[in-house]
Amino acid sequence: MREVELLLSYTAARCSVVYPAPSDVVERHVTIATFICQYVVPMLITSLAYARIACRLWRRGRDVMPRRRDASGDGSSGGLLPTERQRACHERARRRSVALLASVVLVFTISWLPLNLYHILTDFHPDTDTFHYNRFTARRRRLTRVL
Repeated sequence: MREVELLLSYTAARCSVVYPAPSDVVERHVTIATFICQYVVPMLITSLAYARIACRLWRRGRDVMPRRRDASGDGSSGGLLPTERQRACHERARRRSVALLASVVLVFTISWLPLNLYHILTDFHPDTDTFHYNRFTARRRRLTRVL
């Protein structure tokens, strides 16, 4: 427990993490493990899952190719021919779906990278005056873990 100044003259007791010796090495290992578990692994799983979905969508679009009618003309063996407009519409929808999947991964990567880099810099950067852990970022860090 330590006393933390919250507002002007108001202080409160807050819990703080006490790592075993050597505490700086253990804290760095915890930071790396947290980075891997909360950022790298979810990003890889999401990327791989969405890549697989995108590949299936892309391959499914190849099935919409023009088929020839048989000689009898009843369409029993080949089916109907899609028009050029239908194929173009299907192609646009397929591209939009793949772009949407890619954008989800990109938004996750861009939105969570700054916070994770900040945590790595606060533990690994040699200049502690530039990169230090303060109350504002501690509060924000607790909120992001809840979300």
